[in-house]
Amino acid sequence: MNPCTLGWYLPLLVKDVPGALQPSEQDGDQGGRQGESERKGSGNNNGKKDSSWQWQELDAKFRRDLPDEAYVGRLAYRGLIMRACRGVKVLDGIQVSEKEREKAERLLTGILRKRV
Repeated sequence: MNPCTLGWYLPLLVKDVPGALQPSEQDGDQGGRQGESERKGSGNNNGKKDSSWQWQELDAKFRRDLPDEAYVGRLAYRGLIMRACRGVKVLDGIQVSEKEREKAERLLTGILRKRV
């Protein structure tokens, strides 16, 4: 992990906080055991989707609580990566949406205009 960007994302190591929701755990998941359909190889990846969705929701809540300076830094960083790698779909474990791409591009364009 990049130590320069750790403050822009939800902490991964929260096992020591009682009752904290773990991004890698699903509701009702006990000790990382797989569900019956996953063990049988049904091809159903709902557990993976649920976990990903939970992580996205947790990150959205965390992102909303960031101070403006940190949020702008995170968006600029993500925008620069998106500019360099146009096809990126997931960055630092967070899906890249079209809305985020547009917002980041506007931010970067504004920053560059002010600089000149």
